[in-house]
Amino acid sequence: MANVGNTNLHDRFRTLVGDLNLAQNQFQFKCAELVRNYEESQPKKVLEEKKIDLEKLYEKLKEVMKKIVAFAAKIG
Repeated sequence: MANVGNTNLHDRFRTLVGDLNLAQNQFQFKCAELVRNYEESQPKKVLEEKKIDLEKLYEKLKEVMKKIVAFAAKIG
């Protein structure tokens, strides 16, 4: 019989890792987009909007990392 408690922890950890990977990918994509726009000399307003989007994605990434640390502290 499988240990349901460990399976649940494993599933939760895998979900958190998936969230982390998604947040990292979104952040990296937005960074690349911002660099491209800067290199193409986009208007300052467009660059500011992209910067705000990037800041939001960075905050999301930090939140996922906090969840992973809290999860690790809970099981450790």
